[in-house]
Amino acid sequence: MPALTLAFLDGRFDDALLLYEEVSALGEQLGVRLEPLSRFQAARRLIYTGDAALALQSLPSSNNRPILAHRAVCLAHLDRHDEALAIRERFGDVGSEEDESGLHVLTCLLEAAVLGRDRETAEALVRRLDGMATSALEIATLVCIARLLGGAADLLGDAAAARGYYEQALEVAGKIRFRPEIALTHLQLAELQLRGAVQAERGEALGHLDFAITEFREMKMQPSLERALRRKEVLKA
Repeated sequence: MPALTLAFLDGRFDDALLLYEEVSALGEQLGVRLEPLSRFQAARRLIYTGDAALALQSLPSSNNRPILAHRAVCLAHLDRHDEALAIRERFGDVGSEEDESGLHVLTCLLEAAVLGRDRETAEALVRRLDGMATSALEIATLVCIARLLGGAADLLGDAAAARGYYEQALEVAGKIRFRPEIALTHLQLAELQLRGAVQAERGEALGHLDFAITEFREMKMQPSLERALRRKEVLKA
């Protein structure tokens, strides 16, 4: 596996950026355009580290479906949910078997739907993507499909299904040591458990939060770190 991809999966985003710049500079010297990370993967790095606005700016203005779908993700992370929903509506009935949207488009729309609490889209896409839960990640954006499905199931009120998806996410992301997605899954598991009233679940939630907080701090994933710290304060109250 290329060193740049390994750095990304390990949450070493500064190293990944340096390697990206080195490869790009080499391409310029050779007179060829090298893309060690796709524009979507580069945008994912910015989302992880708290610069969704810059991620949005990095995407070209285009009616290309993958670019539109990723714009919806960036907008959703910026809490601009009305704009994200307007993009989603351009894709029509994504729950239909006749829909020909690629996996990258569907996962982007699912992520935006969960963030924007768009239950209708989330329900349609859970049906479409359920069979992909055992896949490690969607390669264009490097995101764990099972984690997205867990968030959708949680949004739809199915805690048992959400837990199952999160457990799958930990398994498949663990196989490739995908630190950012593992930490995000621990955070979302904690959030799921904090909505329960069982004391044992709250104790387990604290373990998930402590793990996630340590990882987010080391990887400089500031938005997720702040979210996890807020959840811990609620737990301690």
